Amino acid sequence: MFKVIAKIVTDKPNEVRLCNWLVQNQEYTVIGLKRNVLSGEQFFVLEEVQPDDPYRGYKVERFRYDINDLLEFLNKDIEELIDEVNGKF
Repeated sequence: MFKVIAKIVTDKPNEVRLCNWLVQNQEYTVIGLKRNVLSGEQFFVLEEVQPDDPYRGYKVERFRYDINDLLEFLNKDIEELIDEVNGKF
């Protein structure tokens, strides 16, 4: 997990209720990272708020974050996957 700050909160999709939308300059905790296979866009999954269906996260470019925090988060995910795979064999 790592912290991000919401910077771009405009262009809220109509399907997402205001109570499930981002607040400008609010700090959020990233608990996951998803990627749209078709478009290649990446999305953060947040602990504090989740968008309504059909959305599964918030576009990464909407946030300010420390790249080192992101890299550490991704590295932990990779290590967990390796441990999981190694545990099955």
